[in-house]
Amino acid sequence: SFTLRSGGNDSIFGKIRDPFTANVATGLRFETAQNMPVIAFINGEYWGVYTLNEEYTDKYIQYHYGIDDNNVVMIKNGELDEGEAADFALFEEMYEFIAWEAMEDPEIYAQACEMLDMGSFADYWAVQLFIANEDGPVDNNNWQMWRAREKDVSTHAYGDAKWRMMLFDGDYTAGIYSSGDNANWDNVGPTLTTTDLSGDYNPTWMLQNLLLSEEIKQLFIQACCDVANVYFTPSRTADILKEMTDQYLPYVPDSLRRFGPQWVTWDAKNHVKNNMKAIEKFYKTRASNFLSMVQDAFELDNPVVVNIKIKGRDKGEVFINGRSVEVVNNAQLRLFAGVPLTITAVPEQGASFKGWSTSHKTAVLEDASALTTQVTFERMFSLTATFE
Repeated sequence: SFTLRSGGNDSIFGKIRDPFTANVATGLRFETAQNMPVIAFINGEYWGVYTLNEEYTDKYIQYHYGIDDNNVVMIKNGELDEGEAADFALFEEMYEFIAWEAMEDPEIYAQACEMLDMGSFADYWAVQLFIANEDGPVDNNNWQMWRAREKDVSTHAYGDAKWRMMLFDGDYTAGIYSSGDNANWDNVGPTLTTTDLSGDYNPTWMLQNLLLSEEIKQLFIQACCDVANVYFTPSRTADILKEMTDQYLPYVPDSLRRFGPQWVTWDAKNHVKNNMKAIEKFYKTRASNFLSMVQDAFELDNPVVVNIKIKGRDKGEVFINGRSVEVVNNAQLRLFAGVPLTITAVPEQGASFKGWSTSHKTAVLEDASALTTQVTFERMFSLTATFE
């Protein structure tokens, strides 16, 4: 099934923030809905531009993962969205345990890992904070998670009965009401320390308590770095935004002229163009600002710049930390020493991988010849993958 979205908070600006966020974040360890712009007509009358979104239902999980739709439980904003009434107890048990038990105890944290996919949770929060969502999980709004009721991994590993996150409604993001000028807004430290949280089952309590565990703290910092260095880089966000702007810009002005507000209708096309530029402006500097916020929140040393070099770059690709988006040649990653870095080389068909090398002795490779290996580091260095 699908949903037609008008754009929510973004409906009078560019209608693009939510689908844009989903498209950039696709491949991270949470659900993102596929989407496309459409023009609607009702009884032949023009009714404007909308985004056609996949709808998160039990059928969505069945379609993507082969898990029986009758075995799917979903929670949305702390309420049961899919499943049977008794299923809410599954969520409540998980929430109460993770939000309030002593996660600094490795045994307690290990139990939590059997309830919640920590990678999914870390990635989800890293993105929510990066995009500066002002109407999201911190406010106990627009958050969703799912699990298989009964464990059954016969069709997919996600049938393991662990809770996983689902991203939706990214409209109130990227400085929507400040023309993209809030890229330096520090929402990381305050989110990790605030006690002024609204509503029952606010997921921020889960995040704060989990971060008492050193294990997920490392995982979360790594997720923040990967979001900034790989997925939401200035160049990648600009490329995806341009592609989507080409799809939306020819049609959104007519939609605004049809429905207003009136102050937009006089110069609708430039209004939309300026809002697309505001999104690009936000993401142009958000990555560097964001990692400074993470540094301050966790009292970390200055990030280390890791230069990625690929010899024979037409013969292979490089990935980090199991991510699905490649690291481009000459990329400069800003990483924190002490946080694990896993690197993977994927040679093209007919090519071969000859090994890794580093430019400084303090950067130590676990296995320089392995396709996938770990590297530890203390200071700036270059990491080279060689393909032939």
